[in-house]
Amino acid sequence: MAAVSEHEDAIKGRGIVEKKMTSSQIAESQKLAREWMRTHLIFLVCRNLPSFVSSTLF
Repeated sequence: MAAVSEHEDAIKGRGIVEKKMTSSQIAESQKLAREWMRTHLIFLVCRNLPSFVSSTLF
């Protein structure tokens, strides 16, 4: 997920780990990452809102 944000070290690390994974492990990890993003996206977006907006939402 950090690689999605273009963190250079995360992109390199993902490539290293991916080479050691089977195709089914990669598919499962992608599925879990998508589920996590769906569940937590509202928090990630709202965390970056100005405080006066986020305080009215939460």
